[in-house]
Amino acid sequence: MHISNTTAEILYDNINTTERLVKIVEGLWAGTIRFVEDPDNGRLACQIGEQLVRFHEDDEIEYEVDIVHLKVEDIKKYPVFDIAYRILAEIMYSKEYDRCRSLLGLNSLDI
Repeated sequence: MHISNTTAEILYDNINTTERLVKIVEGLWAGTIRFVEDPDNGRLACQIGEQLVRFHEDDEIEYEVDIVHLKVEDIKKYPVFDIAYRILAEIMYSKEYDRCRSLLGLNSLDI
């Protein structure tokens, strides 16, 4: 099964997802979230505070942006909410999701 998620579908899906995405976009603008090169594999990663969030390939879901294969300098070429959705997906499955949620002010939102 192949699932496709567009930004519009995600934003209109439910208000909680939209609120989460807005918090992530605010983190990007404020510099709380930065894109860095993963020191272990040279791929793009997301740094939230001191926490490194790695992006993973997923054969089941087709994302708007294939962020796994981007370089840090290429990230600005893509819509911010597409990037935010991908960050949210990784945070939700991160081993350190509680810490990431706290740093981004997502604790009050059910993830």
